[in-house]
Amino acid sequence: MRKTLIGCLILFLFVFFFVSTSSAHVNDISFIERMILSAEHIVKKTNKGRAYSEYGAMPGVHTGCILCWAQSRFLDGYLDLYLLTKDEKWLRLFIQQARLAISQAENLPYHENGKGDTARVWVTTSYTAGIPHAFLVHATKIIKPFLRFALIVRQNGLSSYTKDAMFFVEVSQKSFLYFGKDWRDSLHGLSGFVEENSVPSNLAGEFLPWNMQAAAGQVCILLFDLTKESRFKKMAIKIAMSLKRHMEVKENRLLWPYWTRLSGQRSRYDDIGHGSSVAEFIVLMHERSWVFDDKDINRLLNTFDDLIDDRRWLAYQQIDGKGMLAFRPTLFLWAPLAQYSPTVCKKMVRVYMHSVPEDSVLYYFQPDYRGVMFQATTKLATYCHSQ
Repeated sequence: MRKTLIGCLILFLFVFFFVSTSSAHVNDISFIERMILSAEHIVKKTNKGRAYSEYGAMPGVHTGCILCWAQSRFLDGYLDLYLLTKDEKWLRLFIQQARLAISQAENLPYHENGKGDTARVWVTTSYTAGIPHAFLVHATKIIKPFLRFALIVRQNGLSSYTKDAMFFVEVSQKSFLYFGKDWRDSLHGLSGFVEENSVPSNLAGEFLPWNMQAAAGQVCILLFDLTKESRFKKMAIKIAMSLKRHMEVKENRLLWPYWTRLSGQRSRYDDIGHGSSVAEFIVLMHERSWVFDDKDINRLLNTFDDLIDDRRWLAYQQIDGKGMLAFRPTLFLWAPLAQYSPTVCKKMVRVYMHSVPEDSVLYYFQPDYRGVMFQATTKLATYCHSQ
């Protein structure tokens, strides 16, 4: 009897130890490892690993909207994953899908300094009552990761990828310059891009919303970093100065509207998703000591703090901390602010862990929304890896 009890005790201790160590192994996985695994899972489950690079060739699909927004998020995330893991499979996947996306662009003519050329530009029938049209925001979204790829190749001495990098820079520069006709310098005190009057859209004749100006500004910064052409730096600075003049300081927060004051559209504060583009532009400018200073960053951190309800760990819809509460993956696109305050990551990680099931990162997301969730996981891994 005594031997039986001892045997049962030993068996119990063995099972307890096995379960405990197995559980500890699961729980001990680092946050960065969880984010990378989640990102890999999204890639595999999205169009069999092809993301949205083929969407321009699919009938009935608006190329500019899905390909340039969702695919650009995947391309940007691949670069994050390369920098985190140094695994060149992410660069190879980037090149494969970037080239496919470029092959689906239209070749449209443009003029610069009296000389004619053609540019790869992505068109869409969204926003235009079925009439194909190229929008600046689609071009800037898709070419930004092209330029970032080239910068990573240069900074990391990846000579075997130089040819691809040069090709991406050429495509990007021409695509951006195609919209040079829409640039306005000092239009009623603002500098930036407008939309053509002839477009059957609510953007027609408008000074473009700030998220679109900020996306163009980010491309200007990267083009300057790569080419050292001063015109791109000047454009980024003029956009930033116009944006800063348009901003409001309220309760020590930095706030801005979706539309500019030149627009005939009803003004409201920007939303958290579009606002992330503006926030990233401000960070990039601050890193170079252009236009935005430390006081601006501190105010932007206060803006971020008010985006989150820290009782329910959900995010508000608007940048002024108002609107419906929900789990919003675009919150994590504000992650570049984490370099200025550890609180940013603590809050982001808390929101993520509160809402996303550990074994099912795709639980909440429809296929055409996985791009933003993929980018969210790679940004969390990049900026919050110590959590």
